[in-house]
This record gives sequence, C-alpha cells and structure tokens, in this order.
Amino acid sequence: MVGLRSDTLSYQLVYDVRHAMPNAWALTLVFLFVFVAGFILYRRAPSFKSPRPGLIAPLLMLLGGAWTLFAIGATIIPYVGMRLHVARGTYRIAEGIVRDFHAGDSGDHRAESWTLDTPSGPQQYSYTPSILEAGYNQTAPHGGQIWDGVRVRLLDVGGRIAQLEIQR
Repeated sequence: MVGLRSDTLSYQLVYDVRHAMPNAWALTLVFLFVFVAGFILYRRAPSFKSPRPGLIAPLLMLLGGAWTLFAIGATIIPYVGMRLHVARGTYRIAEGIVRDFHAGDSGDHRAESWTLDTPSGPQQYSYTPSILEAGYNQTAPHGGQIWDGVRVRLLDVGGRIAQLEIQR
C-alpha cells in the first residue's frame, strides 16, 4: 500500500453566493406590500365617504412600485447575475495571503479593503456592509473573518467575491 501525500490546503467555506439571499430581499417585500396596499385602497376608494383614500392610493402605488423596482434592480438582479456567472464558470479563481487589511467601520461609512497576494500578482478588494451590494460584504465589525496574514481562496466575478474560503 502506497501512502499519498496531499498537496491541497484545508479550506473552510465562509460565503457562497449560490446559497446566499440578497441582503435586501425583505425590504423588497415591504415595498411590494406598500404597492399592494395602495392597489387595494384604490379599488375600494369609491366605497369611502372621504376623497382622501382616492388621493393616497395612487401615491402608495407609485412609491411602492418605484421602490420595489429599485430594490429588485439594486439587490436581486445583481445576485442573480453573480449566480449565473458562477454557474457558467465565468469567474476567476484567486488564492493567496491577505495583506494591507483595513477594517471597515460598524456603519456603511468606511469600506473594508485588503490586498490578496497571488502568484499572478496582487489583487485589491473593497466592500461595505451595504444591503445593496451583491457578493461577500461582511466587514470585521459585523463578524467578517478576513485579516492580515490569512490565506484565502475566492471566486471573483467582476471584482466582487462570489465565494470565499479561508484556510483553517
């Protein structure tokens, strides 16, 4: 019996866009609810004695519809696009050591940034915990697991992190 030496490193999956929900999916549902409430109010407006529901209903439908479309365009469509890239294999694999790590703050004010030293050269990554960003965006104050010296492997889709694995 011949023993084989493994040349692979042990990585733990931290994030995968294929198993993640868009950050603002609940917000999209709230805006959709506002639109539906406006529609129901509009349909029932003639039965009210006051003209106010007939004025408020179109405003709710307009605002709810516009914000629903914005939320879908800003959150759900980018996630679907990133998932399609991963499914089609149109991504870049990057593996290396993190350096020049700068933690983001606890709000959305300062982006977290770092450089990944790879055999093909350094690659820069930056993100905020914004609900409008697709891909990995968990900063250190929000439980992020990236810091100087950690070895990572990731799938890069247009500069965004579609999958992140950390060596343990």
